[in-house]
Amino acid sequence: MEKYGIGLSYIFSDNLVVNSEFRYLDSFKPYDFLSIFSFKNPDIKSIGIGTNYKMNSNSELHDNLNLRFGLYNDLLSYHNFDVYDKGFTIGFGIEYLDKKNSINFAFKIGTRKSEYLNFNDEKYFNFYFTLISSDKWFNNERDK
Repeated sequence: MEKYGIGLSYIFSDNLVVNSEFRYLDSFKPYDFLSIFSFKNPDIKSIGIGTNYKMNSNSELHDNLNLRFGLYNDLLSYHNFDVYDKGFTIGFGIEYLDKKNSINFAFKIGTRKSEYLNFNDEKYFNFYFTLISSDKWFNNERDK
């Protein structure tokens, strides 16, 4: 398995950042007699662009609100066919406790297309919820 990627980030201001990335994953292909599934893992080429806008806050409950938007285009190459996965994401996050913790919500909408009938014009959506916590909660420091 080989993995390559490159990303660029442009900071327009303290509050606005635009990111882009290209990734390539040459996935592991087992021998046919070892494969128990009908499809082997696909090779993946992915390109994406997104923006993050940080809204500063004077609230005592949270530090910043982050608004995010992105577009992606993935090519999943199986042995006999390709699957094209395109879509967009939108989300927001809340930073708190000195910007070391955050709660994030995101919504992803996309389509998958292929000549293969099982992936013909599939439309999908996903909802993501993530928590990022500071490592200070887990440090065992005591006053001496």
